[in-house]
Amino acid sequence: MALRTSLTASKPRAHEKALIAAMEKAHTLGMRETIAAAQQEMRDDVEAAGLGYKLAGAVRKEVYPNNGTLSLDPAGMVFAEGGKPGSRSAAAILGHYERGNPITPLGGALAVPTDKVPLESRFGRRPLTPAEVEARFGRKLQRARLKTGNIGLFMRMRKGKGTVSVLMFVLVKNVPGRKALDFGGIFRRQGARLGERVAAHFEYRG
Repeated sequence: MALRTSLTASKPRAHEKALIAAMEKAHTLGMRETIAAAQQEMRDDVEAAGLGYKLAGAVRKEVYPNNGTLSLDPAGMVFAEGGKPGSRSAAAILGHYERGNPITPLGGALAVPTDKVPLESRFGRRPLTPAEVEARFGRKLQRARLKTGNIGLFMRMRKGKGTVSVLMFVLVKNVPGRKALDFGGIFRRQGARLGERVAAHFEYRG
């Protein structure tokens, strides 16, 4: 989820440089404030859904330029951290809760499918359940703890001449009354306030 502001300036005269600098500051600080507010509200939404502070911490932000300089054309984004096994599973959990994808109860937990789980084409292309995955591949899922603190269900899969362990499901605690995440609504709501935040940071004495 990303935001961007843009303003093109032609060759400035000397007396216009202060105005352009004030506008760069207002645009950049307004973007930083908006992205930070969106990140915090999304983290609050994750915790309110009962998913815990560790998953909430997977919601990260970036604002560009990110080297401390100011710009008339800043951009920002909020995202679920990816790239590592633990963080990748965190992103999968948050994505499934936001999209409302099927999540299978498994004992006292919920099994959240990753993108490695095959889809069942007969019923709206939903992800297979853990039992269906075991039946399809003829092997049992193996449990291991992830860096997020959750338990992952892995399956050994053939790769080349050997096998690799593939994360198929992430188990999260089944909290009664869990609500769906609304990252899209949060980002739209915070994005709508970008203009007023830019205006609040604009200071120019020409």
